Amino acid sequence: MCFKFGDFFCSVLNARLQQQIHEIPSVFDARCCLLSGPSRSGKTSLLFQVAYNIAAEGKRVLFICQRAKVELNPPILPEGVIATSDACERIDMRYLRDDEELRLYIASFHMLPELPHAIIVDDFAEFFPESRYRGDRRALEIAMVRTLAFLYDATDHASKRMEGTEECKLVISDQTSGGVPRSIYLYQRWLPLVLLLSVVPDGEGFCCAVYDTTALQDMHKSRVQYNLVGNRFMVEHVEWQD
Repeated sequence: MCFKFGDFFCSVLNARLQQQIHEIPSVFDARCCLLSGPSRSGKTSLLFQVAYNIAAEGKRVLFICQRAKVELNPPILPEGVIATSDACERIDMRYLRDDEELRLYIASFHMLPELPHAIIVDDFAEFFPESRYRGDRRALEIAMVRTLAFLYDATDHASKRMEGTEECKLVISDQTSGGVPRSIYLYQRWLPLVLLLSVVPDGEGFCCAVYDTTALQDMHKSRVQYNLVGNRFMVEHVEWQD
């Protein structure tokens, strides 16, 4: 199961840019991905683009987030898409408060009447409240690893239920620290692929590039530059090399 840039930038009005995005080859043979970037770089909107892209194929998507955060900064919908569309109806927005609720929900994942083709978790680290761990970094990391294992096992279970016809994808977002994903050493085992967002030097907007989490090396020299203007998500430049 391969991710492509087109999964994250599925609705671009500029036909030339859209064609360039879809010509970028599959970036990694993996079904689990980390999306990491600075605050207000459009991570939630990119996650929703992935969710919509999968749902538009007639598949169900589980989108896990915190209600207060999404209501304060709702994702920008793909161009031309309305919230009442059939595809959006296939995106199950599941609002959970913290890591305990997240683990409890995923533990009962197998009981869902219809398993999703993707599990998406927005701002994963924000589910782990400081008040619970009180500066105990080891306890926090153990809880994060345990939760990642739950999520990975859930997608593995869904993939097996699909009997080889499809695979269930897992996409998790988190913030960067010093230009690299926070707690990258925890994510490496479960998420072999990272889409790293960064501020465009000497300009406005952001750049999305693909890396291997084991070495944080740019894999395909592929980049998409975009900007957030009002309620619009605008792709401005695409480049890639074989």
